[in-house]
Order: sequence, then structure tokens, then C-alpha cells
Amino acid sequence: MNHFSPKPDVMDIAELDAFLASDEAAEDCMNLSNMDGFLTAIAIGPEMIMPSEWLPCIFGLKEPDFQSEQQAQALYGAIMEWYNGILGSLSEAPEEYEPFLSYDEKDKVIFEDWAIGFLAAMELRSKAWA
Repeated sequence: MNHFSPKPDVMDIAELDAFLASDEAAEDCMNLSNMDGFLTAIAIGPEMIMPSEWLPCIFGLKEPDFQSEQQAQALYGAIMEWYNGILGSLSEAPEEYEPFLSYDEKDKVIFEDWAIGFLAAMELRSKAWA
């Protein structure tokens, strides 16, 4: 189970989801399930990767069009809280970890979104993963 509990000055899950799907983010921006898989691979990967390298990948390598500095801080804060929640979950109770998965209109799980995000993070350090 992920322990995402945003602070008052960061976006909650619904706001984060809405932002990632908005026109303010690039068309190839990750969705929440992609991002969860991506951040999980970053967290458990064989080498540490600094946020300055992996954060842009979430947005399709294009900086979002922020309406304000406060919005940017709220977004980046939410992503870091999500990442820290994954780290906490995996270090405190790894057997309780659950990926954040997408569902289609028929309530069928879309595993591919999470896996695509995980694989994208693996590509950042493909030699180390091998």
C-alpha cells in the first residue's frame, strides 16, 4: 500500500491526476499509474537516481506550463510525497505494497500503464538493471 498523504501545500491525488491530464502538461506526460510504476522502479533500482534527472521524465521531458510558482511547488511537492510514500511503504512493510493501477470504463485493471512507467525508469539505468 502506498502511503501518499500530501501536506496542505501540495496537490492531493485528484488534483495531481487532473494536472497530469490537463493542457498544462505535455501530451506524453505520465498518468498516475505510469508515474507510480516509474517511481517504484526509481525507488528499488540498482543505482540511486537524483530527482533532477527523473522528474522531467514524468512530464515527457517538457516543463509543464505552470500558472504560478505556488502551483509548481504544489505539483513537485505532490510527486516527491508520492515517491517518499513508495520508499516508506517498501522499507516499512514491503509485503503490503500495492501498485497504483488504472482502470478502464468497464472497471478492468490496466496493468500496462504501471508496467510502462516501471520500464521507463529501468531505461534510465539499463546497464545497472542488467
